Amino acid sequence: MVDVIAFPPVHVTAFEWTVEQPIGRSRSLFDGKRFVSQSQRSRRVGAFDVQGIGADLASAGYVEMLKRFLQGGVHLVRVNIQSAQWYLAGPYRKTSVMTWTIPPAPLAWDIPLWSTGLPLSGIPEMDGTWNAIRVAGFPPNVTAAYPSERISVTNGTLTEYSTVQTMAKSDGAGSALIRITSALTLTGLVSIGDTESVVFELLEMPRAMQPFSGNWSYSFGFREVFASETDGFVEVNPWS
Repeated sequence: MVDVIAFPPVHVTAFEWTVEQPIGRSRSLFDGKRFVSQSQRSRRVGAFDVQGIGADLASAGYVEMLKRFLQGGVHLVRVNIQSAQWYLAGPYRKTSVMTWTIPPAPLAWDIPLWSTGLPLSGIPEMDGTWNAIRVAGFPPNVTAAYPSERISVTNGTLTEYSTVQTMAKSDGAGSALIRITSALTLTGLVSIGDTESVVFELLEMPRAMQPFSGNWSYSFGFREVFASETDGFVEVNPWS
């Protein structure tokens, strides 16, 4: 089993997330035709720049403690990532299902769902040959979704996820047909622009020199690791 350490509450000043898709190339000895195939599974890779000071003056200390928990790379780290889209675009499009608890039993709200944010509702459709979802509840004539954003549909205790394929805008009635990369089957509460929790290995342990004046930064490089590539994950949050 490998420990998966929650990423600490540090001040991130820049980030990058993309996908790594290694391929193998070959050519025919007879006619020179090119043959290409994916040689390994797709996985997320990315980077963070983290301030040494941070708002609470503790970022550098958190970075050093994270490195101790990772033991040089023996263990992994869990990070909440977002799409490449500008992080301030359309904040009204995110919704979150609220859960209520009266100890010791949870109080379930299924119909209707209680949520925070703009109440968006979606119904799966097709846009020509493309998978899509019709989402209602936007202000009229605004950008409803940006390419590469994560989109989710929740109905009761079930949630499905996909990725926005291309930009979509709402019509005069506040409805938008959003193309997505994989089909959704649920009808229900929609949230757009959500973060995704992913497990990574650090490509190297970050180091940085602290100046006598001014701020400094640590640079992190990440590469996704799947649970099937280990003997299992043990979630650890030393910061809670």
